[in-house]
Amino acid sequence: MKSIVLILTVVSAIVFGAENVSADWIIDDGHKMHYPQMPYEQGWIVKSSLPVFLAEDWQCSDSGWVKDLHFWGGWKNGIEGSITHFLITIYADIPASPPDVLFSKPGTELWSRSITDFEVSYPIIGPGSHYWYDPSTGMTSFDDSLIYYQYNVFLDSLDWFWQEEGTIYWLSITALVPNPETYEWGWFSTSDNWNDDAVWTYPDFIWYHIHEPPGCPAFVAGDVDGNCVVDSNDVTHLQDYIMQTGLPPRLAVIDTAGIFYPAADANGNCVIGATDVTYLIMYLDYGGPAPVYCPMYPPGGTGTSLDLAFVVTSGPPEVIPTLNEWGMLILALLLLAAATIAMIRRKKVVSRVNS
Repeated sequence: MKSIVLILTVVSAIVFGAENVSADWIIDDGHKMHYPQMPYEQGWIVKSSLPVFLAEDWQCSDSGWVKDLHFWGGWKNGIEGSITHFLITIYADIPASPPDVLFSKPGTELWSRSITDFEVSYPIIGPGSHYWYDPSTGMTSFDDSLIYYQYNVFLDSLDWFWQEEGTIYWLSITALVPNPETYEWGWFSTSDNWNDDAVWTYPDFIWYHIHEPPGCPAFVAGDVDGNCVVDSNDVTHLQDYIMQTGLPPRLAVIDTAGIFYPAADANGNCVIGATDVTYLIMYLDYGGPAPVYCPMYPPGGTGTSLDLAFVVTSGPPEVIPTLNEWGMLILALLLLAAATIAMIRRKKVVSRVNS
């Protein structure tokens, strides 16, 4: 009997043993929305802790239950507090209809939960600093934090939300944190823009449109890396970008002509190139004229679209054995069968001897 128990234990380890699986969402896990809005690692962490609420829209790609929610966020100045719970709400969509409705926004509340049971990833360290933005005050800070997190909410079956294919919904997330004067949590932005921009509100629920803040708060001409100071680092940053060996300038403006980086246009001719590098060097090293901006893009008018990073899913994907796993399963069953036959034969032999 002990032998059978031992064999069953080994078989269970082979068949059902699994590696530790992270709760973090990855692209292979699938989704139930237009497409996942991934975090933009050079983006903004936008305040979404009381008294500020943010909301972002998505379109259902497949009718069915929303079982899990995953989103990315971080803390102002990298000063981490604790989150007692997230208040998560789903709204119907009010589409834009100018001139009466200038931008789409949340409408009727469809579902709301106070979430205390959630999982937080290990710290994620991006390639550079992130930026902080409070849309309720317009306050921004640069080189604010290096770390952000993925937050995972796995809903109980009684809390699942049913959605219909092709329908647009709005997801609102706000964090409740102790000592909000010291600790402020924010929702991370994305470059995977879809439909209208995100919106924000106070508890009065008058929704306001969010644009990406333009800069410091208005960009500084020649400030290529976006830290509000024109120095030799901007020369290096611009050289690396032109040589295609580095990141693009921080501030981007999107128009019909494509993407333009107004702060990098140091000589103000509305073209970015090697002459801007020379202009910056002349200014910094030899006291040449200060950088100027392209008249097509003045500092006050460079706010671009701002969307937020999240994904809705229908739960973890089903685990289907691979060919190797099927082989292990068959081997385990054969071992179990052989052991069983051996034990039966042994019992028969013992019985005959006793007779």
